[in-house]
Amino acid sequence: MYSDGAVGSAERALGMLASGSRIMAFGVEIVNNTGVALDSITLRFHQENWRSSTSSSGTPNTMTFAWGVNSTSATYLTDAGLTNDATFNLVGPTPVATNGALDGNLAANQVNFFGNITFATPLANGQSVFLRWSDVDDQGSDANIAIDDFNVVGNPVPEPATLAVLGLVAAAAARRKRK
Repeated sequence: MYSDGAVGSAERALGMLASGSRIMAFGVEIVNNTGVALDSITLRFHQENWRSSTSSSGTPNTMTFAWGVNSTSATYLTDAGLTNDATFNLVGPTPVATNGALDGNLAANQVNFFGNITFATPLANGQSVFLRWSDVDDQGSDANIAIDDFNVVGNPVPEPATLAVLGLVAAAAARRKRK
């Protein structure tokens, strides 16, 4: 685990660089304390690349993303039952012959992420969703990949009245087409 950033700067990103035979992972437990059920969450964050990688296969270093609601705080970093979701995989820069430091604050070394995770059943008030990124040690020197400016927004289940209004609007539009 790394606190990535420019030397002397208080602006930091949470980074990871796998080494050896361990599978590295970091994540977060998000508790729904909104008072309402959520049908999805929206994630927004930046991937920052702070070190290039070398690889004999030429394949970029990848931190795989998974999420779940049926895990526990104590086990979610190793839970094989989480749902893999490549939408939020962090893929490092193309491997180079000799790796070295990169400035993760430069736009050329960043990837912006924005998207939703939709739950099969609504996330009840008080229930948690677990997010995890895992990184295996690839052959060669791995990239140092970090997450910065992480933001999560809960999206409530639409109220029945809202659905009824949407249905009326759709019916009116269909009726207007027939005339």
